[in-house]
Amino acid sequence: MDNAQTTPKDDIELMKSGGQITATASYKTGTCQSLKEDGMEETMTTRDGYVSVGKVSIAWDANWPPGPLSADDKRAWLSRFIVVVQSTSTPDSGAPVTTTEQCKPLLDFVDQKDWSFTDMAAIQLRPSRADGITNEKTLTLLPIDIVAVFGFGGTGKDSTKAYLEGAATSKSGNVYVVKGKAPGGGEKNYTVLLGESQASLQQGLSTAGCFVVYDGHANMGMGPSFTTGITSLSDFMNTGNPQAAINLPYWNGHDYQSLTVSSSEIASSPVNYDVPSLDKPSEKRRYPNNEGVMAGGKFTLTDTSAWYNLWNGIKYHHTRGTGGAKFLIVNAGAADLPSINYDTFFFNACNTGRDFMEVFNKGNYIYTTDESWSVDTSRAFVEAIIDGKRGAQVLKPIKDSQDKAEGDIYRLISR
Repeated sequence: MDNAQTTPKDDIELMKSGGQITATASYKTGTCQSLKEDGMEETMTTRDGYVSVGKVSIAWDANWPPGPLSADDKRAWLSRFIVVVQSTSTPDSGAPVTTTEQCKPLLDFVDQKDWSFTDMAAIQLRPSRADGITNEKTLTLLPIDIVAVFGFGGTGKDSTKAYLEGAATSKSGNVYVVKGKAPGGGEKNYTVLLGESQASLQQGLSTAGCFVVYDGHANMGMGPSFTTGITSLSDFMNTGNPQAAINLPYWNGHDYQSLTVSSSEIASSPVNYDVPSLDKPSEKRRYPNNEGVMAGGKFTLTDTSAWYNLWNGIKYHHTRGTGGAKFLIVNAGAADLPSINYDTFFFNACNTGRDFMEVFNKGNYIYTTDESWSVDTSRAFVEAIIDGKRGAQVLKPIKDSQDKAEGDIYRLISR
């Protein structure tokens, strides 16, 4: 940025906390007396003032290892920043008036037809001139600080959106800029992205220092979903452990009626175990079951789908709960999980401790130990971050806002 006040950069020279440039235009009309050639005086109009122009240029460093970035990589990085352009008019006598002209992803300012390593785009600030008024344009480059993603089964979108609509100083589409508190004191502008897609969640999880919440079904260890049109296990956002225990009969009767599981997707001789970092016996068993299979014990596949019983035949490894729900352990995995770099991830879904603790093993991870359904916990998380809270400080507002019928199910681990 020309004329910029920037903060430390990350490992590929993109600013983590943004920067700002300002362009100003001001003049005043006056008069002066001058002598004409015939010796007579005349009155002339003068305009005294100044104009400064700001410019932002975007360029890529071809020498950054491990080599040139692909077009998709560049688009991903540019989408992590928001450009806010504001104009302020200050009369010689009067209060300043500020308006927001633009609030959009940096990606929108870039010419998508030119992915060279040269100067890719330039944003120029040219404030207008008006007599007796100082006009100022300010461009602020902000990273996306908070990503709140709502998937199928999410309950907190309306509450979170209502909070942001009321608190935002700027808004464009699903991007909000909210003035809040910095952790160490003082004010800070937070950029919040509301998303409803796998790409939005991947963006948040992979962005260094980002605060992320996913609100929706975790799908028994398979990972988030964003549609009811799930027909195969790969249709989930696969972000789980190598194996997951699913209640296929329940899904076929409710959420995912067209989902099928092939024989090759069924786990062979799966072993039960205790999830590291979980302490309570009632919470740490990877596959809770009625058969008494403890940590280290193997499950046996039960197949009731004989030819004479096809209409209600079921394959399962174990049962669970008072109703004896039948669970099948399948091959799952984390094929859709990006490299995780978030500061804090709140996986606001059911049983995200035992099902995902081993996967989200960096930074601050907020998880649940049982079923969850509160409508205000995602909003409480976003609001707490904007209020300058971090780490364990974020957990209290979440618990304060939860449906008390859920019980004490929210936990945080920092690694």
